[in-house]
Amino acid sequence: SSRRRDFGVKKALYERIGDAEYWVVDPVSRAVHVFIRRENGAYGPETVVSGSSVLTTTLLPNLEIALADIWL
Repeated sequence: SSRRRDFGVKKALYERIGDAEYWVVDPVSRAVHVFIRRENGAYGPETVVSGSSVLTTTLLPNLEIALADIWL
């Protein structure tokens, strides 16, 4: 039920209020699902960051989160 809420209700809410990005952290699959707002106001296709990747965002240019460091 939490997954359904995160990818349905919450995503739609954040999209409607105008948030530039919406992230869903899934500790079970050790992945971060990233939705980025497009010019038309809707979130674009989901990007999944996982494994030993480094998560970044244009909203905070100096932010780098090494996923391998958080899945301990």
